[in-house]
Amino acid sequence: MESNEKSPKDNFKNAICYFPLVAVLLFFVEENKTPDLEKNIKYGIYLIILYMILSFAFSIVFILLPLLPLLSLFYVWVSIYYWYKAYNWEDIRIEFIDKIEEKRNSKKDSK
Repeated sequence: MESNEKSPKDNFKNAICYFPLVAVLLFFVEENKTPDLEKNIKYGIYLIILYMILSFAFSIVFILLPLLPLLSLFYVWVSIYYWYKAYNWEDIRIEFIDKIEEKRNSKKDSK
């Protein structure tokens, strides 16, 4: 198999990055990360962190507490949506995560 050919195993790895905490596991365990896999791992980790922060904030503000199940459903829907796109080799771009990464990388480069 050529190096630029995409295998079914790779698209499965890309897809499972959007299941909660699997991306963190793949970040530490997977040795041969393709650029697509690295991007999907990054997106999966940022999405679970964002979900945790928002659910914590919703639980602190008691008025927003009834909206917590809606937030959970939204997170599940977004995860399934990106899982499907990653599994079918569609290009995934989450602009605000890319901007955060750019800022983080520029800070690293300036030091």
